[in-house]
Amino acid sequence: MSENGFASTPESVRREPPFVEAVCSRLLFCPTDGFHLTDVQYNAFINTTRAFGEEYFYVSVVEWAGDFFKRGQHWWCQRPSYDEYSELPLVLENALYSKSGVFGAILSHEDHGIIGGTKDFIDTSKREYPTWRNDRERIKDDWETSLVAPVLDATA
Repeated sequence: MSENGFASTPESVRREPPFVEAVCSRLLFCPTDGFHLTDVQYNAFINTTRAFGEEYFYVSVVEWAGDFFKRGQHWWCQRPSYDEYSELPLVLENALYSKSGVFGAILSHEDHGIIGGTKDFIDTSKREYPTWRNDRERIKDDWETSLVAPVLDATA
């Protein structure tokens, strides 16, 4: 275990798909506020995590040269306010994820993010973030539709 509480994963685990089996549904956020969710997106996210009893989540910068587990930036977050969250120095692609594997999200430098989770988690997220359909349409304006079709299909 490293000083920051993160450990490298064994090679056998690294060959597994990037999401656990529970992550079967997805939701798209577009546009984001750079490498952060917007305040509306973030509050919907926090309300959803609260509904699922998730007391905290992690944030990790994932776009890092070398072993980001050892050298990267990681934060343990116990439902910070939007102002506190927006002050995190996120200047590269980053992930928000739960210890329990109920959800995981990645935010891109291209002003969008995708959150994956259980069907119930994503259904609750959609109720908390009722403009999610607008985000799906918005990404079509920014991207070639054929490139994002798999994401759009998965977030329907």
